[in-house]
Amino acid sequence: MNEKFCKLVVRLIALTVCCVSILSCSSTRPNQNFRSVTTNKSQSSQSSSVFQDSRNLDSRSTRQTLNHLNQFYKQWKGTPYRYGGISKNGIDCSGFVYLAFRQLFEVNLPRMTESQRQVGINVQRKNLQVGDMVFFKTGKKVLHVGIYTGNDQFVHASTSIGVTKSSLSNQYWSPRFLGARRILY
Repeated sequence: MNEKFCKLVVRLIALTVCCVSILSCSSTRPNQNFRSVTTNKSQSSQSSSVFQDSRNLDSRSTRQTLNHLNQFYKQWKGTPYRYGGISKNGIDCSGFVYLAFRQLFEVNLPRMTESQRQVGINVQRKNLQVGDMVFFKTGKKVLHVGIYTGNDQFVHASTSIGVTKSSLSNQYWSPRFLGARRILY
């Protein structure tokens, strides 16, 4: 019995070491060059060094942002939806937004939609700008997020068709629109 117990403990330790190694290799640790965004509610309604006044956004930076978003979208277009996914094998909506901000703008957003909805500054639908995060309530407790690309369009990871571009005026999305947040980089 003692020998079996020792073997079990050794196996558990080996399994734990293996899991820690795998998780540390695949985790997305903040890089020193990345700007982190917190979900502190007192900061979310105020400006910080990550946020800028929207009047500073000129048409050149808007075009640049749109070009970057379109390139990112083309790389991910058609990637299937997978809850919790963050790879070309499958990605969820918050993972898509998380990766876009991290890779394109060197901004570390929270990973989960609920937390992403608490960062940045609130934006009314009529004032949306390219790069704003758009949020939808798709179920009783289910939220969805995408990135606004202008002309009433947003890119996102759809549960039904994967990474795609949709219209805010679409009969499905329009009544589910919850709000938008802006993080300027």
